[in-house]
Amino acid sequence: MKNELEAKASEQIIRLDLNNPVFQRQLFALQKNEQLSVLTTLRKVSSMAWQQIYQD
Repeated sequence: MKNELEAKASEQIIRLDLNNPVFQRQLFALQKNEQLSVLTTLRKVSSMAWQQIYQD
């Protein structure tokens, strides 16, 4: 049973909550090119499963 739960958890797509005020304040304080870099990385991460995160 535990292995099944671990397998399902590792297959779940990552969900990002970008509504944190501290995160938003720091993101908007970055230069435009830095913001784009962060957003590109977040887009990549949001399309991955946990197992992929661990392997990447």
